Amino acid sequence: MYSPDSAFTGRHPVVGPYPARMKHISDYEKAGRKGSAANYRSSYRLLLSFLDGQHLTSQHLSARWAERYERWLRARGVTTNTVTFHLRNLRAVYNRSVKKRLIPASFPNPFTHLTVRQTVTRKRALSRETIKRICTADLSALHPKYSLARDIFMFSFFTRGMSFVDM
Repeated sequence: MYSPDSAFTGRHPVVGPYPARMKHISDYEKAGRKGSAANYRSSYRLLLSFLDGQHLTSQHLSARWAERYERWLRARGVTTNTVTFHLRNLRAVYNRSVKKRLIPASFPNPFTHLTVRQTVTRKRALSRETIKRICTADLSALHPKYSLARDIFMFSFFTRGMSFVDM
């Protein structure tokens, strides 16, 4: 059976018929962490694109391989914070494989010397006046569901960004 952990052991290729679900992703889904599952799925798909049909085994994983992957991401126009996001997800799966002893702890960690720092992003907040206009807008004449959408947005705003999934 395929699992994300076994992808690093050389027992199973990462690519081939697209697996129904990586175990790592399904574990997050079972735990109700759908956002995390979606994040890992996104990183996995990008990794498959990078591999372009090649197999990934523990013998291929090296600091040089990780640096090539980072350069490939950047060459596609991926921002620094997104590169950090995908490498962090890949590192997590690698560390999980080591923890489960699918990769020997003595195996050189390809991420040890790879440091990609997140950059500070410009704040994109709405002005106080815009929030007031949204809050007081009469949307009932347009469509009844518009008022509900606005109310859910305002609830999220007042709860300091509560995710819509959690409401």
